[in-house]
Amino acid sequence: MQTESHVQRTLSRVKRLQPVQLASFGLALLALGCNGTGGAAGATATDDAADSATATPDIAGTDAAAVDATAGLDVAAADVPDVASAPDLPSATDVPAAPDVLDVAETPDVPATPDVPATADVPTAPACTTDADCNDGKLCTTDTCSNGACVLTAVTCAKNAECVEGSGCACSSGFVGDALSACEMNPACPAATGCMCPRGYLAIAVDAATVCAADTPVWGIRPDAPGSLYKDNGDGTVTDVQIGLTWQQGDSYMAKSWSAANGYCQDLDLGGQSDWRLPTVAELNSIRDLTAAKPSVPAAFAATNPSEYWTAVPQIGQPDHSWALALDYGGFCQDNKMLFGYRARCIRGALPQAEQPAAQPAQRFSATTGTVADALTKLTWQRVAPTTIATLADAAAYCAGLTLEGGGWKLPTLTQLESLVDHQRAQPAMDAVFANEPSNWFWSATPRADALTGGPGNGPTIAWGINFASGGSGYTGVTGNISIRCVR
Repeated sequence: MQTESHVQRTLSRVKRLQPVQLASFGLALLALGCNGTGGAAGATATDDAADSATATPDIAGTDAAAVDATAGLDVAAADVPDVASAPDLPSATDVPAAPDVLDVAETPDVPATPDVPATADVPTAPACTTDADCNDGKLCTTDTCSNGACVLTAVTCAKNAECVEGSGCACSSGFVGDALSACEMNPACPAATGCMCPRGYLAIAVDAATVCAADTPVWGIRPDAPGSLYKDNGDGTVTDVQIGLTWQQGDSYMAKSWSAANGYCQDLDLGGQSDWRLPTVAELNSIRDLTAAKPSVPAAFAATNPSEYWTAVPQIGQPDHSWALALDYGGFCQDNKMLFGYRARCIRGALPQAEQPAAQPAQRFSATTGTVADALTKLTWQRVAPTTIATLADAAAYCAGLTLEGGGWKLPTLTQLESLVDHQRAQPAMDAVFANEPSNWFWSATPRADALTGGPGNGPTIAWGINFASGGSGYTGVTGNISIRCVR
């Protein structure tokens, strides 16, 4: 008998769920990212609307048959009963032969057409001689109407610029400057006429203007412990030296509704500046320290209360809800803006223009049959998640044994997995390039900071996961069973 592979042995222990069961699998086994510690009196924090507070019923698992390490589990086809052969059809009735056709008199010969002298060659006129001869803004190049000069001459446009038909390189929407050297974010966007926030940014009101703030980690994957990236300015503010954002070192000191928290930042005058605002999810996420607990922040923010903090990002489909970050351990959830009271930590500034990674690439994701490459984070992802749920150890073993397109796979960290979340989407909250994505909870390899030992093999007892129904995060015991997606 052929020896079973390591991945087959691992996944033969994994439970399988039917699609309808997978769709309903929620946070019954997971602790919520927001737990209400900073909530208004009498209020109970809830996780996202996609999750149910009702315990998930026990679901009987079935043993997997064979496992293909590159594509999850193979499902054996059911035996198809034999189909009786169709009865012989009776022979068709003989058809009488058609009667003979009467002879037709022969057609008289037609005189041949006289030869026509060949037409002299006519020179072909050029398609254009000037740009004015071309339609749709095309340029006249070598007597032909063509697209932009940057395509024709292989000119490389600057960062945040693109080749525009008929006019060569031009700064992308939301950016201004020299399209051949550097395009910087337009500080007037999106207030300027015809201007909009570029990809990966959210329009946020600041005083009488509106700014574009990053709502995607355009700065790349941050370390789990980002403490070395912060500078205490000595005036109640802290600067992120990597991405140039300035933070309020303290907070509002009181839990507030979302509207009151937003007003608090708008009215804040600190460090000689008054253009403060609530942060986006990606911005608030950037100050989280997943190696610390209660509070889960770097030392520069040591006075932080280990409770929930509002962001400026609404929940898609529920404008009366907004996202919040719980800084006891570092999980995200969303709650009702009026019914829940959370704290505010304000932010100001934008990405440094001189080294702006700025907007996402024009095409962030590129896919093959089995993988998705992310041009923003430089990570490559397993495109189709296996139709299995597994413990943390089995999930890690599955990824380590995956041979898809050359192998080298591992279970992603929480920060890596969060980089796939798109808060402008739901069910699932990620780009459509991930084919047939189930709206499930997915494992990360990141343990909760206070639960590093005591588990199987004296490893962690609790680890983080992401709910791709909405994009929220939570944690569960490592012997629980949730979904898997690998990265390299």
